[in-house]
Amino acid sequence: ARLFGELDYIKEGKSAERFAELYAGKRGLEEITAPKIYWEATSKRVLTMEWINGVKLTDTEKIKQMGFKEIDFVNMGVQCTLRQLLEEGFFHADPHPGNLLVTTEGKLAYIDFGMMSTIPEKAPPKSMYAS
Repeated sequence: ARLFGELDYIKEGKSAERFAELYAGKRGLEEITAPKIYWEATSKRVLTMEWINGVKLTDTEKIKQMGFKEIDFVNMGVQCTLRQLLEEGFFHADPHPGNLLVTTEGKLAYIDFGMMSTIPEKAPPKSMYAS
């Protein structure tokens, strides 16, 4: 019960919007997408977002039936992850196959923005790690 008390879907919705603004459809990431948040139907305990038609990244047979190659989506995910980590420092901290969909349009959709994080602008000093 404690876990559910700590969920904040407003925060998750804001993270989804920030992710979409930074990465979805941007130069070099044209095939990345994220669901739109419907704020009028969202609260701290309810998150309402756009439905995205797609299949899990692990459903390789269905991806092939759709006319796509799964390696293309792996490459999209790698490129997007590198941009998240190396350029913006705001990243999806839980990009497992259940949180990634291949859309009918051939895009890679990120979903579930409950675990997002940022990289500090300045790394801790090396002396912090000395023994």
